[in-house]
Amino acid sequence: MPGPVSAAFPDEHTAYTAYFSPDQVHLIVESTADRGASWQQTSIEYSSLCDSCDAGKAYLDFTDSRKGYLLYCSTPAAGKMTKILLRTADGGKSEGQLYTAVP
Repeated sequence: MPGPVSAAFPDEHTAYTAYFSPDQVHLIVESTADRGASWQQTSIEYSSLCDSCDAGKAYLDFTDSRKGYLLYCSTPAAGKMTKILLRTADGGKSEGQLYTAVP
């Protein structure tokens, strides 16, 4: 069972969800463009994006059915938190790292 789920609904046909995999190694993004009749899944290995990544929180938002952002935040420890912002312009078919902040 996944932990907290972040969701975005850019229009009446399209939905995206993001959550951490049970093994806490991947961020899973699922999407539908047909009102939930079928779903596609993308797996992002967030632990490869930074040295001290863990299953913290994920925030998902889309400006339309194709353009979206996924913000990963590690669990804060000793006043430090890793943040990675990923974006897509093609509905999640590919993602590009937009910004990384490691305090």
